[in-house]
Amino acid sequence: MTSRGLTFALILNLLAVRNIAADEPPKIDRLIPSGIQCGTEASIQIVGKPGSDPLQVWSESNGFEWSFDEKNETAQLICRENTTPGLHWIRFYNSSGATELMPFFVGTIAELAEQEPNNSISDAQVIESNSVLVNGILEKSGDVDTYSVNLPSGCTFVASMQANSALGSPMDGILQLLDAKGTIVAQNDDDQGFDPLIAFPVTKPGQYFVRTFAFPAEPNSSIRFAGGTDYLYRLTLTTEPYVDYCLPMTISTDEVTPVKLFGWNLNQDLRLITVNPSQEDSTTIFEGLTNSIELQNVSGQSLSERSVSEAELGIPFHVAGVLDSPEETDSYTLSFDEKRKVAIRVRARELHSPLDPILTIVSSDGKVVHESDDQSREELDVDTTFDFQPGEYKLSISDRYVAGGDRYFYVLSAENKIPDFAATVASEHYVLTDEEELTIAVEIGREEKFAESIQVSIEGLPSEVHPVQEAPDETDDKKEPAKSITIRIKKPADLNSWSGPIQIICTSESGIVHSAKTSIGKGGFQSQHLWLTIR
Repeated sequence: MTSRGLTFALILNLLAVRNIAADEPPKIDRLIPSGIQCGTEASIQIVGKPGSDPLQVWSESNGFEWSFDEKNETAQLICRENTTPGLHWIRFYNSSGATELMPFFVGTIAELAEQEPNNSISDAQVIESNSVLVNGILEKSGDVDTYSVNLPSGCTFVASMQANSALGSPMDGILQLLDAKGTIVAQNDDDQGFDPLIAFPVTKPGQYFVRTFAFPAEPNSSIRFAGGTDYLYRLTLTTEPYVDYCLPMTISTDEVTPVKLFGWNLNQDLRLITVNPSQEDSTTIFEGLTNSIELQNVSGQSLSERSVSEAELGIPFHVAGVLDSPEETDSYTLSFDEKRKVAIRVRARELHSPLDPILTIVSSDGKVVHESDDQSREELDVDTTFDFQPGEYKLSISDRYVAGGDRYFYVLSAENKIPDFAATVASEHYVLTDEEELTIAVEIGREEKFAESIQVSIEGLPSEVHPVQEAPDETDDKKEPAKSITIRIKKPADLNSWSGPIQIICTSESGIVHSAKTSIGKGGFQSQHLWLTIR
C-alpha cells in the first residue's frame, strides 16, 4: 500500500473512532463526595466515563444547580437553601443515553473530606467542630480511617455511618470509639442494616478517637479488613441534637399530627413538634437537627401507643410503639360489626429498629386465631392478611427473641383489603433505535380478584412517538385478566435522537390510577421515574 493509501486508511480509522465516541452515553460509577450540605456549594468528582456529549443531570428535586468542567470530570454543585435534606436520586444523561438513578444526600451540617494518612491514632484526622459530616473512602484492602475528637462531659457523642444501606457501598462497616490511651470504650457493627452507629454518654471530657474499617458485605475467604474505590461512606460525628425515631412514625394527610422525637442531645423545644397535613408522599423533619428523618404521609389515623387509649381505633390506622423492656408485649383492641378482610403490617427492620416483630391475633374467647412472623429469611417484618368475623379481637406485638429496649420501635398498620392492582417494569432505562422496535412488558399484580382491564399510557414522550398497547389474546377460553401488558414503540422516521424522563401510567376501567415502578439502587428502593433514550 502506498503512503497516500496508508494516510487515507488512518483518517478513516480516526473518523470511525470519533463517531463511536460521539455515540457514547455516560457511565458514572460514583460521585466523590456523595452528598452536600444544604445551602452550600461544593466540587464533585465524577468517577467513570462521562460520555462525549455535554453532560446533564436529572433529579426529581429542583434544588440543585450543576455545572461541569471541560472534560466532564468535575462538577460545581450549588444546593439551594430550600432543598429538602435526606436522600435524593439523580441521573446523568446526554443525547446518547443515561445512567441508572444514583443516590445523593443532602445534609444539615458542615461536611469535609477524609484526609490520608489517617490509619492510626498518631495520624488521626483532627475534627475541630461539635458537628461534622465526613465523606470518606476505605479505598484499599486493610484500610483504616481514624478521627480525633474532643468531647465535653454531660452530652452523648453520636457517630453514625451511611454506606451500605442507601449508598450501596459493598461494605459491612465497623465503628469504634477509643479513649486517649487507645482503649476501646464503645463499638458497633450492624445498627442500620450493615451500617454502624455509636451513641456514647460522655462522663469524662477529653480527647477520643473514632476508628472505622470494614468487612465485605458479601462474605469471602479473606480475613483482612476490606476496602476498594467503591467503599464510600458518610460519617456523622456530633454532640448536638440527633434524631433516632419518632412517635408516631407516620404523618396524617387529614389532620395535624403531634410528633415526639427520640434520640440524643435533644432539648425540650425539639422533643415535641406538630406537623401539618400534607398531600405529599412524605414529610422530612430536620429543623435544629444534625440529621434528618423522613416520615411517610398516610390516610387515616396516625397515632402513638400512648394516645391509642384516648382514641378508638378505626381502619385504616397507623400506630407507632416501643417495646421498652425485654418480654414486653403491646396489645391493641379492634371491634368488627361485620366480616372484614384486613391487610396488617408491622414495620420495624425496614425502619432500622432492632425489633424482629411477631403479630398475634386473639379472639374474644382467648383463642389465638392468627400468628405471623417473617416474610422471608431476608424480610423480617410482618405483612399479612386476616379475615375478621364480627366480634372483638386483640392484636399483640412482641419480639421474636423476647428482647426490648428504648430503640425497639415499630409501626402497626391496618387497612381494608380491597380489589386493587400494582404495576411494575423490569428496567428503569429503555433505548429505542432504528434497528429494533422497543417492547416494554408491564407486569400487573392483581389483588382480591381485581379483574378490570387496564389501559397503559406513557407520559413525557416526544409528540412524534406513539406507543401501542398490544391487544390481549382473544383465543384464551378462560379469559383471565391480563397479568402482563405489552407496550410497543417504533422510532419515527423524522426523529433523530432524544433522551428524557418518562412515566408509565396504568388506568383501570373504574379510574384507579397507578404508575409503574421498578427497583433502583441496592437498598430495596423503588421509583416511578423511568428514562427513554431514542437514537
